[in-house]
Amino acid sequence: MNLAKWLLVLLLVPACFHHRAHDVTARLPVPVARSGSIDVVLNAPTRELTIAVDGALAVDRAHSRHARIANVPAGPAHVQIAVGGRCERGGAVDEQVVVPAGGIATVVLPGPEHDHLCAIATGVVHVALAALLIRPAIHLVKAVHGHFAP
Repeated sequence: MNLAKWLLVLLLVPACFHHRAHDVTARLPVPVARSGSIDVVLNAPTRELTIAVDGALAVDRAHSRHARIANVPAGPAHVQIAVGGRCERGGAVDEQVVVPAGGIATVVLPGPEHDHLCAIATGVVHVALAALLIRPAIHLVKAVHGHFAP
């Protein structure tokens, strides 16, 4: 495969892959003797998951569908959860949970709704940018290798 085709492949392949969501593990800064954990589970991943527990930021704009926050003092806890990223309709939830000592309190939420018009527009922009960059890149490669004919 010649260099121009490799360049074309290098321009197009990254556009085919989306960053995968990953599980997030966070700890509140000060461990206490009687503590537990809070699991936040979404049915679908979000590009920007943010979680605060009792006013302390635990997760900041993570691409995830599952987060575990450890070192949460046992007893009642106020959990604030915000979701929504590029091409997602955002939302926020306030939950009161009871964290068991040595256990896990779970908050289950639906994933964010996707904005299909935004996704289509983003796809069109990516294709247009790729189309604009491919021809000059091919000419550049040909010029470097002495095959350029104006």
